[in-house]
Amino acid sequence: MCGGYVSAGGACGNSGTTTPERFLKILDFRHFERFYRFDQSDRKTYKKAISDGVNVSVVLDMESGNTSK
Repeated sequence: MCGGYVSAGGACGNSGTTTPERFLKILDFRHFERFYRFDQSDRKTYKKAISDGVNVSVVLDMESGNTSK
């Protein structure tokens, strides 16, 4: 297990192996909060709508290099 999350490929970058994905998703949840948003319609005007929440993802941008030097 890699920090509470195992990627779809199952790799964590342990034992000298590389992680196949560049981004590692730590958290993925929906924050429930009612707010107004403005969606663009066909005629390039904006329509006001009420939204009940937003999807939140916390990701790490994984970069590796030669660590033996």
